[in-house]
Amino acid sequence: MKSAQKNACRIPTWNIARNAQENAINALKNVEALWKSTSLRTIQENEKRNKIMKYIVLVGRILFSIIFINSGLHHFSKAAVDYANSQNVPMADVLVPFSGILAILGGISIVLGYKARIGAWLLIVFLIPVTIMMHGFWHFNDPAEQQVQMTMFLKNTSMLGAAFLIAWFGSGPLSLDERKVERKEEPYKGEKSRPIAREKVEL
Repeated sequence: MKSAQKNACRIPTWNIARNAQENAINALKNVEALWKSTSLRTIQENEKRNKIMKYIVLVGRILFSIIFINSGLHHFSKAAVDYANSQNVPMADVLVPFSGILAILGGISIVLGYKARIGAWLLIVFLIPVTIMMHGFWHFNDPAEQQVQMTMFLKNTSMLGAAFLIAWFGSGPLSLDERKVERKEEPYKGEKSRPIAREKVEL
């Protein structure tokens, strides 16, 4: 009688444990299904976002480069050389056109995304002396002119910061540099994994 009562008491306990195990398994399956659906949704959203961001990066490169190409062309004018002479720039007849070449080459490099890091360094070499020598606001006594030159100085320093970012991160998507990387990776995409030959070990 006692053993029968003990067995009768164990049956509900066993059923409770089994039900708890089944519930836990079902809960884990639900969590797994939810995670998969969330991950798939996140991947799809990221793909859409990346497609949009590609064009945003391209637009950003174009907008960043326009001012350098335009001002670089202006550096070949007599007015630019005369203004540099008025700011006591040494060898203005040579340095002003040379700085224009740097600005144009750097701007075109970044627009096309071709060797954009080198192009960014060309712009950095262009911006540092131009900003200090042409827009030294501390040399002006007239408050209005000082404010104008300070604005130009800060504009150039902000572009200098952007050039440093491009020098580190590169041109990004929709660029000739990216196409080069993709072409290098193409032969490896179709290459199947080769079986590893196992050496026979003689006992």
